[in-house]
Amino acid sequence: APDGALFRATAADGQPVPLQTWTTAWWPDGSIKWTGHAIAGGDKPPVGLKIEQGAPASHSQPISVTETATGIEIANGATTWRVGKRGAAIVQSAKAGGREVLSNVSLLATIQAGPDGDDGARPALTRYVSEISSAVIEQRGPIRAVVRVEGKQKSGARQWLPFTVRLYFYAGSAAARIVHSFIFDGDENKDFIRGLGLTGSVPMADE
Repeated sequence: APDGALFRATAADGQPVPLQTWTTAWWPDGSIKWTGHAIAGGDKPPVGLKIEQGAPASHSQPISVTETATGIEIANGATTWRVGKRGAAIVQSAKAGGREVLSNVSLLATIQAGPDGDDGARPALTRYVSEISSAVIEQRGPIRAVVRVEGKQKSGARQWLPFTVRLYFYAGSAAARIVHSFIFDGDENKDFIRGLGLTGSVPMADE
């Protein structure tokens, strides 16, 4: 296909399916070699999906992405996510229908200072929390939005375990997919990873 070509998707019953397309590789003559495609989230994927050249159908509630000096906001239907650009919180807040349901979601690494002793004794544990260095919008929608967050784990003056976190948002789905990659750049004889995960706050409004 020529560079800049549009692609559309249809289900087996002929109904148009909202589609987002991006080019991942080109032939030497500039034509498209490989493409990536995303369809909206939902309970039931379309049956017999067919992709061909043509103008794509639009989604009734496309994703919109807004960037400020302190964060990146993803509005997806009734759900709004705010991703941090500095500090510890990867997800500063998540709102559903205007009500905050999640806040201050950070990466947490628990490190043990050496192996367990022969008698079962365990060296001291230290908790390291994410410290963001940058956040970049990789895709803005309308069907899929992707934000890449980079930084290191921090405790006191020490910063290490450089990480990349990608957050994926799909129109029609209130969920966010999170993929966490990191590099172990510590001392293999002293820095034993006991745990890696996410920590956050959930406001309790009901019984």
